[in-house]
Amino acid sequence: GAKVIYLWREPPDWRFPVEKAIELMERYRPKAVFVTDPNNPTGSYMDTKELKMLVEEAERRGTLLIFDEVYWGSERSGSRSSAIQVSDGENTISISGLSKVYGLPGLRIGWIATRCQRCVEKMLGLKDYTSIAPSILSDYIASKILTQNNVDRLRRRARWIVEKNIEILKNELTHRGNIIEVYWPSAGAFIWAKTPWTKHTLELAYTLYERYGVLINPGECFEIKGYLRIGIGQKPEVFGRNIRYTLNSIEEFQRKYYNRNIC
Repeated sequence: GAKVIYLWREPPDWRFPVEKAIELMERYRPKAVFVTDPNNPTGSYMDTKELKMLVEEAERRGTLLIFDEVYWGSERSGSRSSAIQVSDGENTISISGLSKVYGLPGLRIGWIATRCQRCVEKMLGLKDYTSIAPSILSDYIASKILTQNNVDRLRRRARWIVEKNIEILKNELTHRGNIIEVYWPSAGAFIWAKTPWTKHTLELAYTLYERYGVLINPGECFEIKGYLRIGIGQKPEVFGRNIRYTLNSIEEFQRKYYNRNIC
């Protein structure tokens, strides 16, 4: 199997360390580099200049760059090019779909974009053994959605929802003390938050689900204890009610279990 080398993002900005990535490419000469950008769960993303640095270095070395860009287009301020837009070579692969920014997970439509013809042929071969083809209806709807006007409209909608929900969450947190410390996202439809009073966020998440019906992602899912990922992609009128209930549930957990030697 492949040897995996992890490159961790660090607080407070959680940005992808491009210089460190280039250093590791020099040291280990990997066959492929996988990057999730805009990042899940931190909501950070590389600007176009950083992206070009990484792409150019990979092309120089013949290293395959594989980008998960499913949250591309959700940038709250400014924007960046897609990886495939800044690459002239065959080393870059961009993966995305309609499930996140466009809010259409039920269509089950995604795509892989690359200039590497050999990669395309291999992936088409794999597709024959897996999904074969999307449904005709999903394919037709996707073809209408992916016109430029509709793409722009749906991206604006996604950003509007995120901005409204961030405003709601900020207002909710003003009177709740230090229950969570939020790293506000630059992109994406979630927040990344530290729980300063406990690192046992897996137990917290289990309890919230089992006792309160609240489903959030503990940092342990991302190999970082003491953090939570909370979705903020609902309609604002629904999100306001749900985030209030979620924060109330976290506060109740804190009151009941904080002194039980688990924190």
